[in-house]
Amino acid sequence: PMIRILAVLISILTMAQSNQCVCEQNWDCVPQIKLVECTSPTQVLLHSLSLMVRNAYGYPIKPDLLIENWEKNVDMMRVPPDNEPGIGAYVWVDTKWNKKLVIAVRGTTTVYDECADLYLWPGFSNDEEFIKFCSNFTDDQLDYSQQLLALYLEVKTYFHDFDVLITGHSLGSGLAQFISVTQSKGEEVVPSVVFSGPGLQEILENTYPSMLPLDETLEKNMVNFVDPYDPIYVNSKEYQVGVICVWNTQEPKSCSQYYSDPSNSELYHECFLESHYFTHLLELISNKQPFDCDIQIKQWFYSLPDKRNETYSSLIVVLVGGTGAFIVVIFGLYWTSR
Repeated sequence: PMIRILAVLISILTMAQSNQCVCEQNWDCVPQIKLVECTSPTQVLLHSLSLMVRNAYGYPIKPDLLIENWEKNVDMMRVPPDNEPGIGAYVWVDTKWNKKLVIAVRGTTTVYDECADLYLWPGFSNDEEFIKFCSNFTDDQLDYSQQLLALYLEVKTYFHDFDVLITGHSLGSGLAQFISVTQSKGEEVVPSVVFSGPGLQEILENTYPSMLPLDETLEKNMVNFVDPYDPIYVNSKEYQVGVICVWNTQEPKSCSQYYSDPSNSELYHECFLESHYFTHLLELISNKQPFDCDIQIKQWFYSLPDKRNETYSSLIVVLVGGTGAFIVVIFGLYWTSR
C-alpha cells in the first residue's frame, strides 16, 4: 500500500508542476487546476466558466479541455454553419452537485460574427463594403440573440428543474446578458457571469425600452468581468448594466498609446489583443488575479461539499507545502486506508 501511495503522490506533484505556465495566446496552456486548489467558491466558478467558453471558441479545431464535475450535452450544442452566420454555444450539465446547468457562448470569431455584431450594435462599423457584405444575410441569420433564446428555451424544456446560468465572452457576453434581462421574471432570475461584455443598455433602449430601468435583484445577478484597459469596455462604459468586476491589472503600453491617439487602428489592435482577447482573460483567471466588485449571484457561488474538503485536504498540503509536508501526507493517506 505504501508504494501505491508514493506513486499517487508523485503523479500529483508532477501534475502540479505541469500547471505552471503562461498562456501567451495558446489555447492549450490553460492550467487544469483542481477545484480544491481554488481559494474560494468564486474562483471555482470562474475557472469552470472560463474553460466552458474556451471550449466553445476552440471547437472544432481544438479538442475540449475537461472540466471537473461538468459534462457537455452534445445534443444541444450549437455549431456555426460553414460560410454563414450562426452562434457557437455549448451546454454544460453539472454532474456533482444540485441540478445546475451553464450555457456558454463564444465571442466574435469570423467575419460572419462581425455581421452579427453590426446587426446588434449598429455603430460597430461604418465601412460601406462591409455593411454591403452583411446585407447578404437575413435577420434570422444575423440575430444571434434570438438564436440563443431558442437554445435557452430548448434547454428549459428538457432541464425544466435545473438552475441555468449563462456565460460568454465579448459578443457572447452581450447575448448572455440579453437572456438574463428578457427571461428573468421577478424573483426568478436567470443569472449571467460574463467576460468583457460590450454593454447592453443601448440595445435595450432601442428594442426593449419597457424593461428599463432594470430590477435591482436582476442587476445583482448580472456580473461582467473586465480588464479596465480593454477598449471594448472603455468605449462602452455608459452602456454597461449589472455588476462590473474590474481586474486589477497594469495598463499595457499599447493601450496607453492608443488612448493618447484613438484614431490609430494599429495601436487599437495591439491594445485589443493585450486586454480583450480571451486568452488574456484565461491567464488572469488561472493566476487568480484580484478584482474589485461585490458579487451576489444567487445560490451559484456554492461552497465545496464538506466531504470533498476532507477527502482532498491532505493533498492540498502536498501541492502547497512541498517536501516538508510529504511525510504528513503519507501518514494521512495511510491512516485513512487502514
